Amino acid sequence: MQFPVLQREKDRIWLFVTTVSIQGLQEQAQVHVAAGRNLLRELDLEDAQRRAQTPLPQPQYFGRSRQALTPNGSQATPVSIGPLRAIVTNLALHARALNDGPISQIVDFAMISDPYNVWRYYEPPLSADEVAAAESTPGPCHLKYATSENLLMANRAIESLLNGVSLTQVEYANDMVTSKRPQRFETLVRCLASHKRCFTNLSIALRAFALEMNSKSTQASSSEAFQSLTRAFLTFKLYHSIIRLFLFCSAGRPGVKLEDARLGTYYKDIVDLAERILQLGSPRAAHFTPVPSTTQPLFAVAHSGVPQSNRRRAIDLLRRYPRREGLWDTMFAASLGELVMAREREILAERRRKSSTGVDDGDAAETEEGDDDEIVETLDRQYGTRVKFESDRSARVTLCTRREWMAGQPGKVYQFQW
Repeated sequence: MQFPVLQREKDRIWLFVTTVSIQGLQEQAQVHVAAGRNLLRELDLEDAQRRAQTPLPQPQYFGRSRQALTPNGSQATPVSIGPLRAIVTNLALHARALNDGPISQIVDFAMISDPYNVWRYYEPPLSADEVAAAESTPGPCHLKYATSENLLMANRAIESLLNGVSLTQVEYANDMVTSKRPQRFETLVRCLASHKRCFTNLSIALRAFALEMNSKSTQASSSEAFQSLTRAFLTFKLYHSIIRLFLFCSAGRPGVKLEDARLGTYYKDIVDLAERILQLGSPRAAHFTPVPSTTQPLFAVAHSGVPQSNRRRAIDLLRRYPRREGLWDTMFAASLGELVMAREREILAERRRKSSTGVDDGDAAETEEGDDDEIVETLDRQYGTRVKFESDRSARVTLCTRREWMAGQPGKVYQFQW
């Protein structure tokens, strides 16, 4: 269907308005997200049909959003679709996560969106050999690669890599839990091979940036420009740490499996980094370097970190520094993390009761402080969450453990407020 030019302009403006005006009304927001995805598909189809009917001169491409430019420099579409596609894709995945729905319909949509594929093109500012040579050179570091531009590119790549790893692992999650199809695990390993190569490149970049930033920090610089660089560097380091856990890699040697005994220390380092970043606050616009949010790493710790004290610290930071990002509200994320931990304590109390250990059920269910030695079995960890919003600050939440999912059980429903 061919739209008149004015209608196409109106539709693009409508897409932009409905995307950026989401203000926490979850049910309405998800309707707008679905409409945005449908409109993007229509615009893509229309552009494809128009190009097929009237071949254009060979376009030049601007940036990774792949927006075509005509020879005179004007865009082939009146409004850039790339940034809007990135926004809509992120919101659509947020909505799917909240609804515990299948992501198969979004994967292809995500793969043409910058936040999920720019990691494929990243190259570190120095080679591994050059970084090693700089590390072995005594005296102050004289590199000049920890710039705002290089840190911006590195942060975009590492945020994209985390998105890509998460999306790939979710695709194979059911098969990994049931172990019914071992060949799917082999496929997952192959799919993550390219992610690990990118992680190696990002590790090289981290070493190069660390040499320079550590040298600068000894000069006790307090300028706003340096504070902005510090925030960008620490955020890059934070995302590197959380991806390291996802890929089971050790700090200095990508590809080496993490030691279970040290997992608590790794999670503590992640929370420490996030807290330091949040304490820095927001730099002034004149020295602002865009960085990814701390919400995703903190929620990962709150949801599945070890030990329990690290999870509680992550929840505390989510609540102490409230903000809204897309469909996520950090106050909601913090309360959801607490609900998950409370459910795990209930299950632990039930296990103790059945094994007749003599521990009082109520005490076990209510214990929080001093529970770092408690082990939550993998099958009793949270596997699926379905959220049905009932108002701005209340929802009906269904929590399902891996054990319940494998047994075909629906999980447990909670009335939830935050």
